[in-house]
Amino acid sequence: MRELRNGIWVEVALAIVVVSITAALVNAQPTREAAAATPRTFHTVLHTPDIAFDVEVQPALPGDDTVVVRPRFVKDPNGQVLQLDASMSLTGRVARIPMAFAPLARGRYVATVQVPFAGDWTFQVRALRTQIDESVALTQIRIG
Repeated sequence: MRELRNGIWVEVALAIVVVSITAALVNAQPTREAAAATPRTFHTVLHTPDIAFDVEVQPALPGDDTVVVRPRFVKDPNGQVLQLDASMSLTGRVARIPMAFAPLARGRYVATVQVPFAGDWTFQVRALRTQIDESVALTQIRIG
């Protein structure tokens, strides 16, 4: 009878351990989700002789990223951009991924890009100022 009681206590203790571990795992956030939940934004200003491009990429992780560009004319504050486009590429792994921008208020433009891999991506932005003049700027963006 004593062995039966000891066996029951061992099973109860084992059940408590299993329930405790399960509760801890349910409340623990996986590493990948925790990294994705961390707000990450890449921000830089790219300069050309005629235009400064204020560039913001969020969340700068593999998957869907939002790119906001605000071109500012250096010499002519009233200058207008006729067309704005950009692309991202990962040298040796991924060909150029073009982005189509939509205009927002206050001279900003927004696009969404699907970034398949983490790495140091080359971001190129091009603004058409007139029918024959354009400004092009490049930078590296760390994704992931």
